[in-house]
Amino acid sequence: VPTAADAAHAAACAHLLSCGLTELLTGLAKLCVGRPRPNYYAMCGFDPETLACGADDRSVDRAGQSFPSGHASLGFCGMTALSLFLMDAVARDGG
Repeated sequence: VPTAADAAHAAACAHLLSCGLTELLTGLAKLCVGRPRPNYYAMCGFDPETLACGADDRSVDRAGQSFPSGHASLGFCGMTALSLFLMDAVARDGG
C-alpha cells in the first residue's frame, strides 16, 4: 500500500524528469527556430559601418534564441505537474 511519502517521492521524481525534458526540448527548439530577441543588435554589438556583429560568438548565439520562452515552458511544466499531482491526491481520497 503506497503511503503519502511514496506518492510525494514519485511526484518529485516525475517533476524533475519532466523539467529536464522540458529544458532539453526547449533548447532544441531554440536552436531550430532561432528567432532573434528584440534587443538583438544591442546584444550582438552591431556595428553600422561594417554591418557586422562585434560580440563574441556565444553572445551572438544567445541573442538569436528568444523563442520559445524557457520561462514559459518551465512554468507550464510545473503547473501541469502540480495539477496532475493534485488530481491524483483528490482521486485517492475519494473526492
